[in-house]
Amino acid sequence: MFILFCRSSRGFSGAERYNTLLIPQLRKDKKLRIDFLTNQTLLAEKLHVPVTPWLFEEVGTKKQLLKILFQLPFVLHKYINALIHYDLVCFQSRTEMIFLTPIAWLLHKKVVWIQHGPFFVSQASRIIKWLYRIASRYATIVAVSQDTKSDLTKNGGNLVEVIYIGVKTQEIRKIKYKNFTIGFLGALTKEKGTDDFVRVCCYYMRGRASIDNIEFFVIGDGPEKRSMMRQLPAVFTGYVEDVKKYLKEIDILLFPTHHHEGISLAILEAMAMGIPVLATDIGGCWEVIKDGYNGFLYKQGDVEKMARDIRMLNKNRAKLRLMGKHARETVVKRFNIEIQAKKFAEFFKSL
Repeated sequence: MFILFCRSSRGFSGAERYNTLLIPQLRKDKKLRIDFLTNQTLLAEKLHVPVTPWLFEEVGTKKQLLKILFQLPFVLHKYINALIHYDLVCFQSRTEMIFLTPIAWLLHKKVVWIQHGPFFVSQASRIIKWLYRIASRYATIVAVSQDTKSDLTKNGGNLVEVIYIGVKTQEIRKIKYKNFTIGFLGALTKEKGTDDFVRVCCYYMRGRASIDNIEFFVIGDGPEKRSMMRQLPAVFTGYVEDVKKYLKEIDILLFPTHHHEGISLAILEAMAMGIPVLATDIGGCWEVIKDGYNGFLYKQGDVEKMARDIRMLNKNRAKLRLMGKHARETVVKRFNIEIQAKKFAEFFKSL
C-alpha cells in the first residue's frame, strides 16, 4: 500500500515531533510505503524527505482563508500530480483537510485525517469550522484521544477512530536524592500556562527560610521567555531537540496548560522517564494521568493546591518514586510508539 502523509504548519510543535516518531516505525512494515510532504525544514530533515514550499500554513482565520483561496489555483496541479500516485492520503493540517480532501476523493483515493487535538473548541472562525465539517464527510478521522473524538462527534465529525499517540520508552532517568527540580516542557506561551507555572513556583518559595534544594528547569522557547526569566531563578534551555537529555534533571513536570490538548507529547515523554506530571485537567490529560496514582490533575489556575502537592512530594520521596514508577508503567503499556504504530498500520490496511 502506497501512503502519502501531509503536514503543513508554521512551526515545529508536538505534532511535528510525533511524526518523527511515528513515520520511522510505520516504515518498518514492508507492506507499507510511506512518503511525506511538509513545509517544515526540520521535519523534512528528520524524515529524510524534500521540503515542499508550496504547502500552506494551517488555516484558522478568514484572512488566512482568503490568502489560501488566492494561492491555491497556482499550485493545485502540483497537489494533483502528487496525489495520483498513492492508494491512501493522510492529512494532518486543516488546510489540507479542507481543500485537498475533495480533490483526493475525486481522484478515488482513500482519505484519512489525523486530528491532533479538539478542533471545535478552538478559536478557528465559524466558516473554517463549517468547511471542516463538510470536508470530513469524505474522510475517516483518527483522533489522538477520546476527548478529541468527543469534540468531533458532537459537532458532526464523520467516522472517528481513536489511536493514541506514543513515545519511545527505552530510557529512564536516575533518581536524585538531594536537589528537587520542578520542570516545565513546551512552548513558552500564556496558552501553555507559563503564568501559572511562575505563580506556582513563587507560591512554593513564599515564606520558606531556605530553598537551597529547590531548582526550576524550563525546557522550551517562546514569547514569554523574557518575562519568565525576570520572575523566576530558573535554568532556561531554549528550544532543544533532545528533550530527554534535560528531562533527566527533573523530579516532577508541572504542566498547567490552558490549551485543549489532544494528548501532550511533553506529558508522555516525561512519564516515560519515570517523572510524575502535575497537570491542568483539560483536553486529554485525564486519559493519561490518574490523579494521585501517576500524577495529579487540577482545576485551571489552582496554583495553591499545585504548590502544596509539590511540597508534599519533596518531603515524601518514597511517594515521588512510586508515582514515577506508575507513570512509566502507564506509558509503556498504553502509549508505546511501537505498539501505537502497529495499530496505525493495521488500521490503514483495513481501509
